[in-house]
Amino acid sequence: MDQKYTPALIGFVAAGMCGVGIDQAMHAEYSSAAGLIIMAIGLFTAAFFWARLSRDFPSALTESALSVAQDFRWWLGITFLLAGYFVVAPHFRDTKGVTAPEGRSFLTVDANPWDGRPIGVAWSTARLLTSATQNGLRIHGFELQAKNLGPGLPNLKEAYLISGIDGARLELEVGDNSNGMVKPSDTAPVPVGAEFASYGLFDKSDNGVTGGLSEADFNRRWALFRFIIKYDNKTIEHDFNRAWTSAALSAGYPALGPHLSKKVP
Repeated sequence: MDQKYTPALIGFVAAGMCGVGIDQAMHAEYSSAAGLIIMAIGLFTAAFFWARLSRDFPSALTESALSVAQDFRWWLGITFLLAGYFVVAPHFRDTKGVTAPEGRSFLTVDANPWDGRPIGVAWSTARLLTSATQNGLRIHGFELQAKNLGPGLPNLKEAYLISGIDGARLELEVGDNSNGMVKPSDTAPVPVGAEFASYGLFDKSDNGVTGGLSEADFNRRWALFRFIIKYDNKTIEHDFNRAWTSAALSAGYPALGPHLSKKVP
């Protein structure tokens, strides 16, 4: 009985650990992935040589392992844990409808900012392109960084913003510093490892010149919006709420630190 059930349970646990390790590697969590896969290999080895190893273990330990292996509750519990990780947990990693926490913004850089695969989006790089003038802040555009994390060469289709206030649509272009900006549908398949920006102007004219929106006009039309990018048969969506736009606008103002000023007569 020991030769039948105990190695099977050990192999089942090892297979689950190996699957979790592969999933972690696909999400660029390489340290934890390596640890899980190494432990899984160790358990697979133990399962394969269990008949020999069990002879060297104390009888009490061998009997305990057999008791666990013959208890269906352990099999059921491990099955539920794996199902929860692979079936339920991915829904909580989905980017749809994710917004910045109240009172905070995505303007900080994470150690591993890429979210999603193969196209990973760095939500922490999202920013409003602004300029400070004597008449207040002018908001020119929106920019966000993405990267092909692989595997595969995805084909970009379109990228745009949808206003959460009046439903206006702003088409975005994509590109990098080398080749400039183009429509997503005009790009070749994205190479693995290639980074690119999604970029759009809020009041772009036919000749590409923009004076920007005033802060009041921006808040009336774009105080909250949704980012959407489509490639192959996939769609990535992300909501930016009022808390995020408020923080992004505040970041556009020059810092008020010690500075020179004109002498008062």
